[in-house]
Amino acid sequence: MAGRSPQGARLPSEELVAPRDRDGQDRPQLGVRREVELVRDDLLGQGTVCLCPTTERDLADGVGPARRLADAGAGLSLGSDSNALIDPFEEARAVELGQRLVTGERGIHAPEELLLAATADGHACLGWPEAGRIEVGAPADLVTVGLDRVGLAGTDPARAIGSVVFAAGSGDVREVIVPCAEDLDLLAAGSGVPRMAELSAFELHLIATGLSEVETEYGYLLVDSAAGISRQTVSFAAACDLVLVVTTPDLTAMTDAYALLKVLYAKHPECRPLLLVNRAGGDQEAHDVAERIARVCTRFMGSGPRFLGWLPDDRTVTSCVNRRAAVVLLEPEAPFGQALAFLQERIFSQLELHPGGGVGRRLLQEIGYSPGMG
Repeated sequence: MAGRSPQGARLPSEELVAPRDRDGQDRPQLGVRREVELVRDDLLGQGTVCLCPTTERDLADGVGPARRLADAGAGLSLGSDSNALIDPFEEARAVELGQRLVTGERGIHAPEELLLAATADGHACLGWPEAGRIEVGAPADLVTVGLDRVGLAGTDPARAIGSVVFAAGSGDVREVIVPCAEDLDLLAAGSGVPRMAELSAFELHLIATGLSEVETEYGYLLVDSAAGISRQTVSFAAACDLVLVVTTPDLTAMTDAYALLKVLYAKHPECRPLLLVNRAGGDQEAHDVAERIARVCTRFMGSGPRFLGWLPDDRTVTSCVNRRAAVVLLEPEAPFGQALAFLQERIFSQLELHPGGGVGRRLLQEIGYSPGMG
């Protein structure tokens, strides 16, 4: 469909059921990105359609016949492919609101149907029919929506699904928890969104408040911050019980590490960060890098980071990243996996020296924001 307006395109029958026709395999969960005007009604119920209503709205591509597809037996799922707006709630209600404009009728799609399109049916389209629902043993990313903001205030619990689908926005999301492994959850942050690197004091206050609410449920909280010396990077570092600065033998990486240490020492001279050298060619190179940074820090700031250790430049890491799994799970005997296991013990021994102070509470103090401030 590249280069053509989907609303005016005619989709040949083999494009919808291509995997079954071309190689003889039965793969009915075929997702078609962007709904189009289909030629044959007898094909409407085959496969799953991924609707991207905010994208079509932004590109003036029209409204896809979602009700007609669903009535024919096609699965409906939701997506966003233009980054014009990243909000699954808006995508869900846009399906219904678009149908209202076209048909002049309300209630074309029930809230429960739209929620399924955004969750379970979307997973089924991707080949994960066991996901997208809250059920023992089923994989799921858990999202909590606050009902205390203006748009959702006074929500009737019996009608909460309708309220969330038609009134919630991305700003109402309180927590997103992604299970990574046993006893390990991920509180996901933004990726590839420049504005996330420059959060306001109010936004940092919200993050700190959220962390203070959930951190009591965990034994440890690991904050993976962005490189650089932004206010939020330094604030998170100052709020943590233990700071680990990661660098590489590359000169630009060492310069970035020194800059962070300089700012951190200036604001918190009592801080004693640890230093880890990643992608080192060997023990000697790692120690040379650590000594070089420590020497410069001591000369100009009177104190330097403590050298924790190093990680080898191991091609196994790239292989595991491409396979979307951790090195310690797929290749624990690889040099990188063994080095991680060794560093884990050293990190835990350091944590035992620091009584937990609570990242959320300390971050609130570090930010110095209170409701009512501009």
